[in-house]
Amino acid sequence: MGLKELLHSKAILQQEVETRRAELELALAPVLAQVEAAEKEIREFLSADLAAIRKLQEKEFGAVHITKDGYRITETIPKRVRWDQEKLFGVYRTILCAGDDPFVWMKAEFKVGEKEYNTYPAPIREVFAPARTVTPGEPKIEFKPIEEAANA
Repeated sequence: MGLKELLHSKAILQQEVETRRAELELALAPVLAQVEAAEKEIREFLSADLAAIRKLQEKEFGAVHITKDGYRITETIPKRVRWDQEKLFGVYRTILCAGDDPFVWMKAEFKVGEKEYNTYPAPIREVFAPARTVTPGEPKIEFKPIEEAANA
């Protein structure tokens, strides 16, 4: 079999893959919609309890735990931090003009480590704050039966 025949055979097989993939996606669509609806219902069922524990713990991001109906439920909301590069460059110039080394406080690519930022003295954080944007990531919820959670 020559190259032309091999390429033709491969093209036919790739078309078969695409056809079957489309068929599978059509067949799975209703089931995936049901899974999405169930996930939405679970989130609605738990939202008040999770919000209450977050408020009680004064915790906007990170993991919180509740126990409900025999499950230990952990909701984790990641923190997404974005730094405005233009504003950070202004902070860089301000620190430089004050006679300090800007690289004591910031990295060369104008990023500020979140752990480091949280340890800065308040007046320093105030200088950096206008360049910082924090948005929550997608919440993740895990369920463990209480017996399993106790052994973990």
